[in-house]
Amino acid sequence: MKNLLKFLAIWVFVLLAFSTVTNAQFYHVSEELISHKVVHTNPIDGLNSDNPLIRFDSAYILGELKESKADIALMKALREDEDYSVRIVSALSLIKIGSPVGVNLVKRISELSDCPKTCKILGKFYNSYARHKELPNKELTDFQIAALIFDR
Repeated sequence: MKNLLKFLAIWVFVLLAFSTVTNAQFYHVSEELISHKVVHTNPIDGLNSDNPLIRFDSAYILGELKESKADIALMKALREDEDYSVRIVSALSLIKIGSPVGVNLVKRISELSDCPKTCKILGKFYNSYARHKELPNKELTDFQIAALIFDR
């Protein structure tokens, strides 16, 4: 009986210790986490963030949602963002949305860009769209797209 009580006491102590650590992890809120939550409620505003990861996430989400209201913001990100990966994901999202103006901008930048890597990637996005009138990831897997974006 004493062994059972000792075992239960130790078990309760261990459970309390782990639940305290777990609660501390979940209830600690930083400013970065708060801004990230705001981005997910309005990804169009996330394209104006100072954080390139938030801009990347926002551009990707807008493409997945096929949010046609985001065309102008995505075109601005494609033309002006200082982060290379945000520009590429903005182009991919414009292709996914499929608006004629956005697709035409991707085509024009693929033809006129000074960066050969950008020309290659955007050209693949546009060519896949033009051939199939479908999303480029029907031709390229997610891993291939990531390799094109991050292989600098």
